Amino acid sequence: MGKELDGFSEILDQASRVLNTDLLQFNEDKSIYQDNSPLAEVILMLTGYASFNEVNKRAPISYVAGQSSGQLTGALVSGMLTFDEAVQLTYEIAKVEEDIPLSKTRLLTCANLNIKVANKLLNRSGLKDIYFATINSPINFIFGGDIDELKKFAVKLRTWGAKCDFLNMPAFHTILLKKIEPKISKIINNLNLAPKEPQIPFISDLDNRWNSSKNWLNKLVKQDTSTSNLDKNLQTFLKLGVNGFVTVDCGGRLSELVNNSVKNRHVKCKVTNISKTGGA
Repeated sequence: MGKELDGFSEILDQASRVLNTDLLQFNEDKSIYQDNSPLAEVILMLTGYASFNEVNKRAPISYVAGQSSGQLTGALVSGMLTFDEAVQLTYEIAKVEEDIPLSKTRLLTCANLNIKVANKLLNRSGLKDIYFATINSPINFIFGGDIDELKKFAVKLRTWGAKCDFLNMPAFHTILLKKIEPKISKIINNLNLAPKEPQIPFISDLDNRWNSSKNWLNKLVKQDTSTSNLDKNLQTFLKLGVNGFVTVDCGGRLSELVNNSVKNRHVKCKVTNISKTGGA
């Protein structure tokens, strides 16, 4: 992953020294698409970092957003964290996330149904442990919750024409993972992080407000337990007059979501995915 990016080997070598491991060899031996290990998460983050550097050389980036764990990449490229801090933080958080048991929670994707309709169906369902985990657009979002309740709800959603699929992972971005917040806080304290003010405006996917040195760590603690709202970020950027997006993600999925969201608003805007082999 990321081998086509300028200077990526040097970036992996630098990160290897931070973690005292060989990321170059790991990147050769592993398929990142099939590996959710902490080292794989670090490589994904660094792919985003290297991709940003390439684009920023050609045309300076005006704003930065990061969906879910992409907030860590955003903190690095915006200048809030040093390289070493971002690598170590990504690795430590990924270790905590790796230890979350599947138990009885899952994620359920939902497409081709208006979010207002889905919300009404949820409110009328009587189901108590289902939450909006990720909102990508008005017709593309993800629920997180108790797996048995999600199965019942999926049946209802499909009768309304929704396309639903289960993801084999815990209910990230919901209150059901509340127990990991103290662990994230402990990581932050142990690393003695002191974020700087972002050099490029960097928006949060949790509250759609601009990140700062004073508020970002508090948001990071709640990153895995709060709804990630990419759609609101896009609305903010469009209001600011943004007419082009550059996405970095695995397989081009993020660029597809951004493209669809922009098209649904009948706005002319160019969306370019610069790395279909990985990112963050």
